[in-house]
Amino acid sequence: MIHQVAKTIRLAIAMAILFGITITTLNAQQPGKGKVAPAPEVRAKRQTDQLKTELKLTPAQESKIYAIILKDAKKVDEAMKIKDPGLQHKTMAEIGKQKVAEINALLTPDKVKAYEKIREANKAKQQKGKH
Repeated sequence: MIHQVAKTIRLAIAMAILFGITITTLNAQQPGKGKVAPAPEVRAKRQTDQLKTELKLTPAQESKIYAIILKDAKKVDEAMKIKDPGLQHKTMAEIGKQKVAEINALLTPDKVKAYEKIREANKAKQQKGKH
């Protein structure tokens, strides 16, 4: 009788451990939950590298655009702290518009068109990733 009770207790403990592992695994697989955005410098470098390659930026354009994107990334990090979703969205949109205007001012008309295509492709990729 005691042997059967001990066996039941061991089985219950094993099931509890298995349940805990399952819950932990499921929580870890939820997209977006617990993700930490890369540092603004990392994001700015990645975005600048993409533009450097695709737009064939000059070194002067590259350094100025990096500074613009870095400033933007830091503002975005601050905007993410805004609790009001409507205000946060509005702030993020304003930051994005300002960044685009500043970058466009550094580009030739042909590169402005190419930059717009890059932005549209990135936006489509983002939307696809959300669904």
